[in-house]
Amino acid sequence: MFYWIDSNNIRGDIIKDEVETNNIENGQNRRDMLIQAEGLLQMLIKSDEYQRYLRAKEKLEQDSENAFVLAELRQQQMRLHLISMAGEDVDEEIEKLDQLFLTYCNEPSISEFLYAEERMSKLFGDIQQIFVDNLDFWSEFEFFGQRLNNSLN
Repeated sequence: MFYWIDSNNIRGDIIKDEVETNNIENGQNRRDMLIQAEGLLQMLIKSDEYQRYLRAKEKLEQDSENAFVLAELRQQQMRLHLISMAGEDVDEEIEKLDQLFLTYCNEPSISEFLYAEERMSKLFGDIQQIFVDNLDFWSEFEFFGQRLNNSLN
């Protein structure tokens, strides 16, 4: 008896099995990464930086007048940033806003909060930098730099 073997179907079945295996492995890798991320979250929650941030945030929230002032200053800062991105000159307004920030930074609840927030930002930046330094992401700056170097040669 003669059996006809369709090599396309066999190849398709092999590829299908490889894809399913890779999907299972990738799913496990993804779960492992999420578990590790959860572990990092727990470490961040217990960190001195975050605990200090929570205390400063609570203190600021109890000082509703200064909390309102800080919120207003930040809204003004964002507004000026958007206006400057649109190409308008806001240097004078930014200078005035900076002076207001300096004035209000003498308020203990605001200064403690901004300091704690800055420490948290630094911690997040350090964590992000670990990834940036060790993962190969595409960079338009590298691309244009290489292109410029090639055109100069």
